Amino acid sequence: MTPATDQYGTFRQRLDDLLRSLSTEERAEAMLLTRSESEHLYELSVARFPVTRWQGLDWENCAYLAQYAFADQADPEDILLARAVREHASMESLVVITWGNLTIPSMALPARSVARHADEVVAASDDIWLFAIEDNILIEYWHHDRLTIARVPETATP
Repeated sequence: MTPATDQYGTFRQRLDDLLRSLSTEERAEAMLLTRSESEHLYELSVARFPVTRWQGLDWENCAYLAQYAFADQADPEDILLARAVREHASMESLVVITWGNLTIPSMALPARSVARHADEVVAASDDIWLFAIEDNILIEYWHHDRLTIARVPETATP
Protein backbone atom coordinates (compact mmCIF):
# COMPACT_ATOMS: atom_id res chain seq x y z
CA MET A 1 0.00 0.00 0.00
CA THR A 2 1.20 3.51 -0.82
CA PRO A 3 1.91 5.57 2.31
CA ALA A 4 -0.56 8.44 2.71
CA THR A 5 2.30 10.94 2.54
CA ASP A 6 3.25 9.64 -0.90
CA GLN A 7 -0.22 9.70 -2.44
CA TYR A 8 -1.16 12.57 -4.68
CA GLY A 9 -3.68 13.45 -7.33
CA THR A 10 -6.92 15.08 -6.26
CA PHE A 11 -8.46 14.52 -9.70
CA ARG A 12 -7.74 10.81 -10.24
CA GLN A 13 -11.12 10.36 -11.92
CA ARG A 14 -9.60 11.94 -15.07
CA LEU A 15 -8.02 8.49 -15.56
CA ASP A 16 -11.28 6.54 -15.24
CA ASP A 17 -12.05 6.38 -18.97
CA LEU A 18 -8.49 5.34 -19.78
CA LEU A 19 -8.44 2.66 -17.10
CA ARG A 20 -11.87 1.35 -18.17
CA SER A 21 -10.71 1.13 -21.80
CA LEU A 22 -7.85 -1.23 -20.89
CA SER A 23 -8.27 -4.97 -21.27
CA THR A 24 -7.91 -7.18 -18.19
CA GLU A 25 -4.31 -7.95 -19.21
CA GLU A 26 -3.51 -4.26 -19.77
CA ARG A 27 -5.06 -3.28 -16.41
CA ALA A 28 -2.79 -5.82 -14.72
CA GLU A 29 0.22 -4.08 -16.32
CA ALA A 30 -0.95 -0.52 -15.53
CA MET A 31 0.68 1.22 -12.58
CA LEU A 32 -0.32 4.44 -10.84
CA LEU A 33 2.91 5.91 -9.57
CA THR A 34 3.54 7.29 -6.13
CA ARG A 35 4.59 10.90 -5.84
CA SER A 36 8.23 9.91 -5.19
CA GLU A 37 8.26 7.50 -8.18
CA SER A 38 6.73 10.19 -10.37
CA GLU A 39 9.25 12.81 -9.23
CA HIS A 40 12.17 10.42 -9.79
CA LEU A 41 11.08 9.56 -13.34
CA TYR A 42 10.34 13.23 -14.06
CA GLU A 43 13.95 14.04 -13.10
CA LEU A 44 15.19 11.33 -15.49
CA SER A 45 13.13 12.69 -18.39
CA VAL A 46 11.24 15.98 -18.59
CA ALA A 47 13.52 17.84 -16.16
CA ARG A 48 16.53 17.23 -18.42
CA PHE A 49 15.18 19.64 -21.04
CA PRO A 50 15.41 23.44 -20.92
CA VAL A 51 12.19 25.29 -20.17
CA THR A 52 10.71 28.56 -21.37
CA ARG A 53 9.65 31.30 -18.99
CA TRP A 54 6.12 29.83 -19.29
CA GLN A 55 7.50 26.50 -18.00
CA GLY A 56 7.00 24.67 -21.29
CA LEU A 57 9.87 22.70 -22.79
CA ASP A 58 12.05 25.01 -24.87
CA TRP A 59 12.24 23.18 -28.19
CA GLU A 60 13.89 26.17 -29.87
CA ASN A 61 16.99 25.53 -27.74
CA CYS A 62 17.30 21.75 -27.80
CA ALA A 63 17.38 18.96 -30.33
CA TYR A 64 14.36 16.84 -31.15
CA LEU A 65 13.72 13.96 -33.53
CA ALA A 66 10.39 15.17 -34.91
CA GLN A 67 7.79 17.83 -34.27
CA TYR A 68 4.26 18.06 -35.65
CA ALA A 69 1.93 21.05 -35.46
CA PHE A 70 -1.57 19.59 -35.22
CA ALA A 71 -2.99 22.34 -37.46
CA ASP A 72 -0.73 21.11 -40.30
CA GLN A 73 -1.70 17.43 -39.99
CA ALA A 74 -4.53 15.53 -41.67
CA ASP A 75 -4.72 12.94 -38.89
CA PRO A 76 -6.32 13.62 -35.49
CA GLU A 77 -4.10 14.17 -32.45
CA ASP A 78 -4.63 10.71 -30.96
CA ILE A 79 -3.66 9.01 -34.24
CA LEU A 80 -0.47 11.11 -34.38
CA LEU A 81 0.34 10.22 -30.78
CA ALA A 82 -0.23 6.51 -31.40
CA ARG A 83 1.99 6.66 -34.50
CA ALA A 84 4.75 8.49 -32.60
CA VAL A 85 4.71 5.84 -29.86
CA ARG A 86 4.82 3.00 -32.42
CA GLU A 87 7.67 4.61 -34.37
CA HIS A 88 9.86 5.71 -31.47
CA ALA A 89 9.29 3.22 -28.64
CA SER A 90 9.59 -0.53 -28.56
CA MET A 91 6.12 -1.92 -27.90
CA GLU A 92 7.17 -3.63 -24.66
CA SER A 93 8.93 -0.52 -23.34
CA LEU A 94 7.37 0.85 -20.20
CA VAL A 95 5.99 4.34 -20.86
CA VAL A 96 5.52 6.75 -17.96
CA ILE A 97 2.71 9.20 -18.61
CA THR A 98 3.04 12.48 -16.74
CA TRP A 99 0.13 14.87 -16.98
CA GLY A 100 0.45 18.65 -17.01
CA ASN A 101 -0.32 19.03 -13.31
CA LEU A 102 -0.20 17.05 -10.09
CA THR A 103 -3.97 16.67 -9.80
CA ILE A 104 -3.69 13.61 -12.06
CA PRO A 105 -1.17 11.00 -10.85
CA SER A 106 1.45 9.74 -13.27
CA MET A 107 0.99 6.23 -14.55
CA ALA A 108 2.98 3.66 -16.47
CA LEU A 109 1.83 1.34 -19.25
CA PRO A 110 3.58 -0.71 -21.92
CA ALA A 111 3.99 1.31 -25.13
CA ARG A 112 1.63 -1.03 -26.99
CA SER A 113 -1.17 -0.08 -24.58
CA VAL A 114 -0.39 3.62 -24.86
CA ALA A 115 -0.58 3.38 -28.66
CA ARG A 116 -3.79 1.33 -28.55
CA HIS A 117 -5.52 3.78 -26.17
CA ALA A 118 -4.04 7.07 -27.37
CA ASP A 119 -7.52 8.60 -27.64
CA GLU A 120 -8.08 8.13 -23.91
CA VAL A 121 -4.55 9.31 -23.10
CA VAL A 122 -5.07 12.67 -24.85
CA ALA A 123 -8.56 13.03 -23.37
CA ALA A 124 -7.16 12.99 -19.81
CA SER A 125 -5.19 16.27 -19.95
CA ASP A 126 -4.08 19.16 -22.16
CA ASP A 127 -0.35 18.69 -21.59
CA ILE A 128 1.21 15.25 -21.47
CA TRP A 129 4.74 13.91 -21.38
CA LEU A 130 5.35 10.27 -22.27
CA PHE A 131 8.71 8.81 -21.29
CA ALA A 132 9.61 5.48 -22.90
CA ILE A 133 12.10 4.33 -20.29
CA GLU A 134 13.98 1.60 -22.15
CA ASP A 135 14.17 3.70 -25.33
CA ASN A 136 15.07 6.95 -23.54
CA ILE A 137 12.50 8.82 -25.65
CA LEU A 138 10.26 11.67 -24.52
CA ILE A 139 7.08 12.53 -26.41
CA GLU A 140 5.43 15.80 -25.51
CA TYR A 141 1.76 16.45 -26.31
CA TRP A 142 1.30 20.20 -25.79
CA HIS A 143 -1.97 22.16 -25.51
CA HIS A 144 -3.69 20.53 -28.48
CA ASP A 145 -1.04 22.39 -30.50
CA ARG A 146 1.92 20.14 -31.26
CA LEU A 147 3.61 16.81 -30.69
CA THR A 148 7.37 16.68 -30.19
CA ILE A 149 9.57 13.59 -29.99
CA ALA A 150 13.09 13.78 -28.55
CA ARG A 151 15.83 11.59 -27.18
CA VAL A 152 16.30 12.39 -23.49
CA PRO A 153 19.70 14.02 -22.79
CA GLU A 154 22.08 12.13 -20.48
CA THR A 155 22.16 15.12 -18.12
CA ALA A 156 19.97 18.14 -17.52
CA THR A 157 20.28 20.93 -20.06
CA PRO A 158 20.66 24.40 -18.50
